[in-house]
Amino acid sequence: MTKVDYKLIKGAIIKSCSKVGKYTNDFKINKDQLNTILADQNLEALPISMEARQVEKGDMYAVAEYFNGENLKWFDHGKFITTIICIDKDDVTEEVAEKIKELEISHEDNPEIDHVHIIAELLATCHCYYVMVVSYKSNDPGRANKNSYYINCRANKVVLRDPNYVYNSKDIA
Repeated sequence: MTKVDYKLIKGAIIKSCSKVGKYTNDFKINKDQLNTILADQNLEALPISMEARQVEKGDMYAVAEYFNGENLKWFDHGKFITTIICIDKDDVTEEVAEKIKELEISHEDNPEIDHVHIIAELLATCHCYYVMVVSYKSNDPGRANKNSYYINCRANKVVLRDPNYVYNSKDIA
């Protein structure tokens, strides 16, 4: 298991985000660019959730896992969100690599592939990091017509239960 620097993950995501769509805060993440930058962290972003969507009331329970207090009260329908999953490359065996490739195949192209099961299996067995990305409109005049991003990272239970994992609050930023 590689020691991960959350600040570097956040920076990689910001560099990989681009504004899209007709809404002010809509964005997408360039997976290839993100993975190129994440390579130094020995991480690979799974090919899911690269396009943000407008936050909805059903999202708030998941958002509350990442945000609390004033940060949670800050949410409204105008925010766009996505959650990226990064996997430690040390866990990418041939079998895992095949599962990751299957995630790139659309349900319409192959309805036999169960994307939900693949993701559940990877999250249950591999060292992964969840990254919630929220775009918002900043009040800073220098950021007019540009997206601003609030990013929050978490390790999954496989990482947290790993005997080699050492929690360091300085990793959280």
